[in-house]
Amino acid sequence: MGCYSPPFGFDQDLAEIDRAVKAVNASEATVLMVGLPALRQEKFIFANRDRFEHAKLIMPLGGTIEYEAGRMKRPPRG
Repeated sequence: MGCYSPPFGFDQDLAEIDRAVKAVNASEATVLMVGLPALRQEKFIFANRDRFEHAKLIMPLGGTIEYEAGRMKRPPRG
């Protein structure tokens, strides 16, 4: 289990993206949880999904992290 926290705006910097992918690969993680703002995390996952050597499951969790941290209110039940 591990954590990698790249600098803000890393997804616009190819060298930083490479560092992030290498960190994930070095961990040999089979589950990858990506916590970025909406759309950025999905774009990052889509653009790099084939580069993750061991990840079998990749989940965008940015919104979930915000809810759990209390920074966003949950939507009303429908």
